[in-house]
Amino acid sequence: MTFKVNWGSVWRSHEKDLQFSTMAVPCTPVSINQRETMCLTNYILSGRIVLICVDLPDEGRIYTHALVSRNGRLYVQSLQIGRSSYEMLPSIKNGPGTAVTDYRVNAFQQLIEDSLLKPGGPTIPKGTAEKHLIETTEYWPLNNGSSVLFALSSRLEPLLSHMRKKILTECDQEECRRVLLDINTSFLKNEPLPSGNCKKMAGMTPKQQYSVLWAELNKYVSTYAHHSKAHESLLVALQQVTQKSGTVQKESKQSSIQKLKTAVHQMELIEQALADEAGLLCGDDDGELGEVAGKQSLLDYCSQVHHEEHYAKWRDFEGRVTMNAGGEVILYRNLGNKADKN
Repeated sequence: MTFKVNWGSVWRSHEKDLQFSTMAVPCTPVSINQRETMCLTNYILSGRIVLICVDLPDEGRIYTHALVSRNGRLYVQSLQIGRSSYEMLPSIKNGPGTAVTDYRVNAFQQLIEDSLLKPGGPTIPKGTAEKHLIETTEYWPLNNGSSVLFALSSRLEPLLSHMRKKILTECDQEECRRVLLDINTSFLKNEPLPSGNCKKMAGMTPKQQYSVLWAELNKYVSTYAHHSKAHESLLVALQQVTQKSGTVQKESKQSSIQKLKTAVHQMELIEQALADEAGLLCGDDDGELGEVAGKQSLLDYCSQVHHEEHYAKWRDFEGRVTMNAGGEVILYRNLGNKADKN
């Protein structure tokens, strides 16, 4: 099949990017036109690009070739025919057959701009830049639907943007506290959070939604809490709000160890008190037996009392009672009697 190609248009920089070239063939002005023209040749040699297209009945105009100049020579470049890759979304999948459409594109663009290194001195702050990048991306979901925090970013602003600052003013702190107070007020009223496109909140009760929100917000604020004392005060304020809201927060390792030591000490005091009480119960007037019994545990004392009580009622084996001095016991004494045979 043969297609008739036509002169297209001049490519301009503000238009959409062209498809990539699959082949480049050197040519002459005569081979690309019926007659030699200095106007077209000089136009291409000046650095311009002229497109060649084909008109299809169903798909319309498609650009197939481009006339370009490289090092003073003319080339015909063959362009890929098909849908432009610049018009398609990134091929990231959230599951089998489900395309993700809520990418955090603006946030990624802002991250790239903030992480751009510029020459400003004799040394490049590579370590500082790496630390900044790790800190910023420590809590960084790919899309808005996988995070309650960023799905409600419009409601949580300016808290999210202020926490990334190195220094917070009094006005910034007041705005952040106002955001926390607003969320807490909605929680006390049992108002459901606007889910929007957040798939993570689907099927959750309002209490579960706020529980997930407080947990994500606590993790986000903790990431930047080391910037200054103002950041630490906001983290403390957030933890106070979550405690009043009934949300169980994870304790630090040191506080958990301290509470464990306190509980062990209390158990030791209780065991000592029970042991002393057991010694008083089984002790005599002089207190000698009380001192001995006080060294026993409560389990040993109860086992001893139980054994003595039941052993007093127990009937020993009759043969052991009637055995002779040599330790022999005669069994079945009346086995050979005639009375037993009858």
